Amino acid sequence: MEKTIHDNIFGFQETMKVLISNRKVLYYTIPLSFVIWVFEIMRVYIVFLAFGATLNVIVIGEVFIIASLVGMIPLLPGGLGAVDGVMVGFYSKAGISLSLAAPVTVIERLISFWMATIIGLVILPHYGSSVLDKISVGTSAESIDNP
Repeated sequence: MEKTIHDNIFGFQETMKVLISNRKVLYYTIPLSFVIWVFEIMRVYIVFLAFGATLNVIVIGEVFIIASLVGMIPLLPGGLGAVDGVMVGFYSKAGISLSLAAPVTVIERLISFWMATIIGLVILPHYGSSVLDKISVGTSAESIDNP
């Protein structure tokens, strides 16, 4: 287990070195990441609109980013529970009623987390079998990348 953790940390560090040393990769990844975050925030905005509520996009962005960061702390898949609680709580503090904040959060999480998880589980047996064959307790990220 210790070796696996060490190998994963080493792989992460190597990836960060490539990212920092190769400016071309950096120039593509930062704007792409920004665009993805904008689309994530717009998805939440559209869910609010579907419920007939309008909320400032900046407030939605702030809540979404904070909830995403808080969701990384408990190390649960998708920040299960933590993200939901933070979103409902912060939307309530932003003036949205609890009776609106909760269903908006549930629908948004159904779209963003559960739908992607279910689709991934459905296609895993077909597309993911080659990846699953390579993964074992003793493999490192480097050995998976270089068959």
